[in-house]
Order: sequence, then C-alpha cells, then structure tokens
Amino acid sequence: MSRRTERHGYVAPPQRFLDRYEPIAPPGFREALSAPLQRTIRLNTLKTDRESFLAWAKTHGWHLTALPWYEDAFHVDRDDRSIPLGHTLPHFTGRIYVQEASSMIPPLLLGAQPGERVLDMAAAPGSKTTQLAAMMQNKGVLVANDSSVSRLKALTANLERCGTCNTVVTNLNGHRLGRITGSIFDRVLLDAPCTAEGTAAKSPEVLRRWSENAIKKLATLQSKLLAAAWLSLKPGGMLVYSTCTYAPEENEGVISDLLAHHPEADIVATELDGLPATDGLTTWEGRHFDPRLKLARRIWPGDSGMEGFFIVVIRKDVHAEATATSKVFQDRRYSEIAETPAQWLEDRFGFPADWDRDLTWRAKEAEFWLMSPEVAEYSETPIVRRGIRAARTVRGGYKPTLDFMQMRGDAATHSVLDTNEEETRRAMAGDDIPRAADPGYWALRSNGMIYAVGLGQETRIKNQIPVSRRVG
Repeated sequence: MSRRTERHGYVAPPQRFLDRYEPIAPPGFREALSAPLQRTIRLNTLKTDRESFLAWAKTHGWHLTALPWYEDAFHVDRDDRSIPLGHTLPHFTGRIYVQEASSMIPPLLLGAQPGERVLDMAAAPGSKTTQLAAMMQNKGVLVANDSSVSRLKALTANLERCGTCNTVVTNLNGHRLGRITGSIFDRVLLDAPCTAEGTAAKSPEVLRRWSENAIKKLATLQSKLLAAAWLSLKPGGMLVYSTCTYAPEENEGVISDLLAHHPEADIVATELDGLPATDGLTTWEGRHFDPRLKLARRIWPGDSGMEGFFIVVIRKDVHAEATATSKVFQDRRYSEIAETPAQWLEDRFGFPADWDRDLTWRAKEAEFWLMSPEVAEYSETPIVRRGIRAARTVRGGYKPTLDFMQMRGDAATHSVLDTNEEETRRAMAGDDIPRAADPGYWALRSNGMIYAVGLGQETRIKNQIPVSRRVG
C-alpha cells in the first residue's frame, strides 16, 4: 500500500522513522509531522521598520502576530489571499521575506554585528544571509558562499531584492574554504546540508526518500564542512551549526567529534525568551556525546507550528592558534572610478546631498555597483559578485536599476510618479502605464513604496522591470 494519501500530498512516515525518534521526541510527534505550518514573514530592516510596516499592514487587511522570541517576525493572515504572498507589494520591494520561523533562529543566535566579517558557508537560497545583512546594517563583509552553481541564481536574486550592499557571493567547495581564507571571520554560520527530516510537513517527499544510509553519508559531509568552517573562524569568534533534521548523527554526533578534536572549542549556552526548544542529547543508541551538548537547542514540530531544527553555538578560545590567509585574489572586474552616477541620481530624483557617503562605488564595464567599503577591499577568496548593481551607462546619462530604486528610492523628492492599485499590479506584471510623462526615468510609487523605475514617453511610462522580477 502506498504511503501517499489524498490529503495535501501527505506521506505517512516509515515505521522505522517513527520508531527511531519517538523515544526522544516530545509527545504528539507522530501527529505533528503532518500538522500545517504557520505562515511567517520577517521584516527586512534594511528597507522598513516595525512601526511603519505594522501601520501599512493594518490598513491592508494583514493580521500579524509577532513571534514571542523575535520582534521583527510575524505569523501572517490576510483578508484577501487572491494574490500570493510572494506577489504582494511588500515582498516585491524587499520589505519582507517569507521565511519559516525555525530558519530565523540560527542568525539570531549567531549575533552578527555591523562592521564584522561574517561567513554564511552554505548560503543559498539566501533567507539567513539576508537576515544577517540586516543585522549587520549593511556594514562590514558578509561572504555568502554556496558550492552549487545552480543555486546561486536564487541566492543573488534574494540579495538584490533585499538591498544587501555588504555581501560578497562566492562559489566554492565548502571543504576548501578554511584552507583558502585562513582564520579571518568573526562569525561563521554553517546551516549544513542534511536529510531535512524537519521539513516533512512542507515537503513530504523527504519521507519517501528517507533512509538511515543517507544519514550516515550526510554526517560525513557535515563533519568535513564543519572542520573547514572551524578553520576559517578567528580566535574568540563564534560559530553556529544548524540543520533542519532530527538525526543525532547529523547533529550532536558531528559536534561531539569537533569538540573531541579541538580543545579550544566550547559550546555557548544561549536562549531566546519564548522559544519552545528542548536540550540537546548527550546519549543516543549507546553512544555517549560530549556532555556540553545539553546546551544545544532542538526544535520539534507541534504546538510551535515550526519545522524541526537543531542549533548549537560554539566559541573558539581567544588564545587558539590562527591560520594565516594563504593568498590574495585579485579581482580586476570591479575598478575604482572618479566620476560616479551619484550626482546625476541626486539631481534627477532629489536625493539628499552625500546620500552615498557610507558606500563605495565600483565600475564593472558599463555598470556601476554600490558596496560597503569593506566589501570593496575584500580579496581573500575568488568571488562571483560583490555589492549591488545600482546603475548603468546609457545614451545621455545613466539608468538606475530596479534594485537600487527599491533600496534607496524612498528618499526621492522629485521625478516620482504615484500609481493606483490597478496600475501598480499591471506594472509589476510587466505592462506599460498608459499615462503621459516628461522624458527621462521616473521612480514609481504605490502606497508609499518605491517599487520600480519607468521611462517617460509621450503617451506612456515604459516598463523597466526585468522579466525575471515580474509577477502576476
């Protein structure tokens, strides 16, 4: 008999899976595996603040319930669900990120600060990376690495939409990272590839392909990645290791091995007020883990309405030996420039004087990129891209990008065109706006949000939204 039923693609867990985890899981584990997840969003504080967004949500029939352990995240319900959450104006402009609640915990516990060097070792599709960038206030260097070329597209798209200027995207095998960089990062996040057992409510296929053999293989990979992550961490630095799985072999087992080989490693006791979590395990099927693993946190499905997760915070002793950077990687694609589009943008849109004083301009062929000063100087790894594309040269001047206008456009005081709900929806889908306007680029605004760039023509505002970003 097939394990699939007709109920929303539900897949009954294999009996061996249930037998394996019910001795360590809270009561109701079996039922919780099929319980629906609550939809959660996180505010992108690079583009909005809590008070402003709550006011907008109230007038648009969005009902938000703050997570008790994270004031910038909410369970969300809407009066009108005809438009997918991912097609709404706040999402389109990067003011919110649709993110599962458990996924927000590792960045919070990592505690990245403005100006630091931070590594997100397995970053795609970017939910935790964009959260870290916001915590860092777009300052310092945040290296977003992923070994999969195919996953970089989603990663870069999310970094662009969220307006991250302090990010460097790399495409490196995680095993090599520590040897390439040396011990240069203040904080490292390793949200490791795993069997993803905790995502069963959202992705029932994980139960169809579940096997204990896969657990063993991934535990080996995770240990290699963790060893590289540890090597890349500065003495005194903090590392967060997380997975969305229950298997102790992939969680406590991996960390216990690290602790056994690195006496300079110690687990940090951490807590988020209101977070429903249980202690890590110290024994499993006859194996004894380091007793400090009790300080790790486990999230189980159930009353929390969250996916299963494992998180542990590890500190490297300040007196630990540091490994020097092996080489400098020259990147000649991004060059310094004397003349930037800053004054043109100021003149065209009325930005305040010196609006770009905290950022650095770089040119890449006919494009102009904005980034944090630290990102502009970063040279410890080969890179795919750095910062955010802001403008490009066109005949007669410059053309601002969609990502730049969504990031900085709220400061515009002229060349701004307000569109009604219908015009906004059609523009987001790629249509022109049938309205005459003076020649030149216009910032399009709806409900107080700059959402796009349009080109004024005699009878219309020509749509400038890239095909890849259109919704509807």
